[in-house]
Amino acid sequence: MFKRIYEQCDISNATAPTSLINKIVGELVASRQPPMSRLKRPMKIKFAAQTGHHPMRITINVGGASDIPESYTRYLRRGLANALKWEHLPITIEYKKSDNPFD
Repeated sequence: MFKRIYEQCDISNATAPTSLINKIVGELVASRQPPMSRLKRPMKIKFAAQTGHHPMRITINVGGASDIPESYTRYLRRGLANALKWEHLPITIEYKKSDNPFD
């Protein structure tokens, strides 16, 4: 039992490379597109990175509308957990709206 606890502790202290997270999120988005926003605009996921530990925090920069439904967030969370072997760790996904450079 303690062996499993130490393995989970090591996994929870690990940092995933940003390129790997972007690749995984890109594959998840390619297999299932984000839904349209309330304003009928496409949601564009631009960039994702790990920004914290305990719980694992993934910040995703989105363009356009940022009202992504909870069901799509659960889909991303499950996909990331399976790909990174974080199935038993809490993962928090935060969305950050990209600023428009032309405003």
